[in-house]
Amino acid sequence: MCPSKLLPALATALLVNHSVTAQSVDLENVSVYAGGNILFGGFAEVGQGAIVAGGDVINNGGSLEAQSVFGEGAFTTTGGPSFEQISGELYFNGSILDLGGPGSIIGGNVTSATGDVLLLGSSETINGNITAAGRVEQPFSFSAINGNVQAGGDVLIGGSVNGSVTHGGALAFGPFADADDISGGSMAGGPVTPAPFVAPALPAATAASAGFNNITLDTFEDITLAPGTYGTLSFESANTVSLSAGTYVFQDIVSDFSLNELAFDVTGGAIEIFIVEPNASLDLIQSINGERLFAGNLPDPALADDITLEVSDSFTLGSDFFGTVFAPNGDITLETFASVEGRVLAGGDLVFEGSNAVNTVIVPEPATAALLAMGGLLLARRRDR
Repeated sequence: MCPSKLLPALATALLVNHSVTAQSVDLENVSVYAGGNILFGGFAEVGQGAIVAGGDVINNGGSLEAQSVFGEGAFTTTGGPSFEQISGELYFNGSILDLGGPGSIIGGNVTSATGDVLLLGSSETINGNITAAGRVEQPFSFSAINGNVQAGGDVLIGGSVNGSVTHGGALAFGPFADADDISGGSMAGGPVTPAPFVAPALPAATAASAGFNNITLDTFEDITLAPGTYGTLSFESANTVSLSAGTYVFQDIVSDFSLNELAFDVTGGAIEIFIVEPNASLDLIQSINGERLFAGNLPDPALADDITLEVSDSFTLGSDFFGTVFAPNGDITLETFASVEGRVLAGGDLVFEGSNAVNTVIVPEPATAALLAMGGLLLARRRDR
């Protein structure tokens, strides 16, 4: 499925809007997606766009920086204290456990549709509301909740709440807190039943068959391939393979030398690569319209939507990638230090081994862009006054 077709196919009915609690997400606004679980191995950063899981999200220590995180399962922090910087909201069907860490800031609402929300015993700040079908616990005295708390079960307040607290069960306080630390007061309530989060479905896998013409390169050999169907493309070392607009189908692409290069020329249109039987980690350099993704150099990020790598099964990425990595029927693993300028979409599980980043250019839908432009115009008029 070529990039120009992939993004419209990803669209669902709801545009992400952090000012309104969401129960679904438009996949066009998603950077990282797994139909199963997502494991962050530590020191992960996801730029524009949401993180969405059909299962659990596990932050295995270190730091996690993201815009928003959604899941049909639970959110758990393991492996010791962490730093979690989430500018938007967290919305999960299951429990949200050990959220936060020293200096962590959650900018939006935190919601568990069927479970508990338990903050880590540290100085985190929640700038939105906390809503849970079960318990809410804030155990640390220097923790701050700058919105309201609504729980169907017990509530423990150990720090401060700059809003109100509604509790379906008992209300208790930590050793350094009391009722005066809830600025909006507290009241008994009943069951809390947030709407469940439903992850959008990925597009179906593209049916593609590889050819029988294997290509094995010699050291220092460079070639240009026309769009078409091939067998296995095997790099040796110091190779460059140049591709142009169109669709390429390979049995596999084999490169374990980080200075091999795939050169993409998207001046004539989008490029899509299918790998029918991925067997190994892909480790190479990309260049886009003559500009390398290497050693801190970054081609125009807007061009990432013009490149898609779709694999039929599970896939491991051992180097940086520019574009969308799409495994509708498998898992994706990003090895340590591997980053993606684009999107990572897996039908199965997604593993970030450590020190990974995913950055996506999110283009507002036409209606949203018009509203943003109108807001800017009104602001300019106010300033003129």
